[in-house]
Amino acid sequence: SYSFEHRGYHFAMTRLVEEAIGPKQLNWLRDDLAPHAGKSFVFGHVPLQSVIARTHFAFRTELGRLFTGAGVLAYLCGHEHVFWDEELSVDEKKLRQVIVGTASGTYNFPLHRQALQQNCQGTQCAMPFGGKKFEIKAGTFEQVRTQFFVIVEVHGEHFEVKPWSFDSSSGELVPFYVD
Repeated sequence: SYSFEHRGYHFAMTRLVEEAIGPKQLNWLRDDLAPHAGKSFVFGHVPLQSVIARTHFAFRTELGRLFTGAGVLAYLCGHEHVFWDEELSVDEKKLRQVIVGTASGTYNFPLHRQALQQNCQGTQCAMPFGGKKFEIKAGTFEQVRTQFFVIVEVHGEHFEVKPWSFDSSSGELVPFYVD
């Protein structure tokens, strides 16, 4: 794990590859984030809350409390081969989690049934954070757009996550959202 500063913001790159964190890494992360309240982005591999499988709630709670207590702006992660942007509630505090998908994987996992029930009608869905529209394949739980990457634009006190996808039929980059 390591961190760096850029244009007044703090970026912590963590080695969170399993739904567990050891005391050494937890202490490093706590100490690293402490002086940067409200100006930090944390990057890890596994999400705190899964959108394709069961969530490991002890892991979610432990890191969620650390991140909200340190004023982290967002936790950006991957692992699940989907794009998902939501605001998690941790002890009545909010934490934005962005699952950035996969830029190189040629397969995508289906979304969890509960995520679809809460956010989709037929093939039309709305992202939990921001309500922007995306589509799933008919008869499946899979997002139409695959092979994602995101651009995070920071504008003063606010930031915007812009997801993009590779369209294999045209060979072009296209916005993930359909609206």
